[in-house]
Amino acid sequence: MKNANKVYVLLFIVVFSFSSTVYAEENKEGILVYHVKYDYEAISKFLGMTVQEYDQEWRKGLSIAEMAEKKGSARRDVEG
Repeated sequence: MKNANKVYVLLFIVVFSFSSTVYAEENKEGILVYHVKYDYEAISKFLGMTVQEYDQEWRKGLSIAEMAEKKGSARRDVEG
C-alpha cells in the first residue's frame, strides 16, 4: 500500500508539472477546490504524439503513464 501511495504522489507531481495554471478557490459550501489548466501540447509532445492522438487516448480512459508505456517509455520515466 505504501508503494501505491508513492506512485500516486509522483503521478500527481508529474501532472501538475505540465500544467500552465493551477489555482484554488472556495466553493459555496466553503470547501477548497483546485482547478488545473493543462498544457496539452506540452504533454502530447512529451509523449511523442499529436494533441489529437492524446485526446483520443484520454477519452479511452488511458492515463499519461499508460500512454507513455504504450509508446515504449517506462512508467517510472513519466512518474519521476
